[in-house]
Amino acid sequence: LDPADYQTTIDLLLSMYQTVVFFPTIADDDEYASSVPLAFDQYIEKAPKIHSEYNLLGHSYGAKISLMVASDYDPLRVVKVIALDPVDMNPPRFTNPFNATDINNN
Repeated sequence: LDPADYQTTIDLLLSMYQTVVFFPTIADDDEYASSVPLAFDQYIEKAPKIHSEYNLLGHSYGAKISLMVASDYDPLRVVKVIALDPVDMNPPRFTNPFNATDINNN
């Protein structure tokens, strides 16, 4: 996707003094999710006045990656996650069908 497709959201976040980083898609979920904290570390190394905690916003596949980062890769530094329609074509990561409860059959 082109970052220009998200320009309105980017402008809004920048107006609220948020740092915006656009990540390209990587085929492997875990590789993608593990790259986010590393990229943030590199960023704060160059800009030491930046807070060591961060928020994530993602749409679709990016929302899934944001949830993975917050739960598996950087849970101590991710403060908030906004996950818009977190879906992709890979198997479910955050649900376990064996523990699901049928609300109609109690």
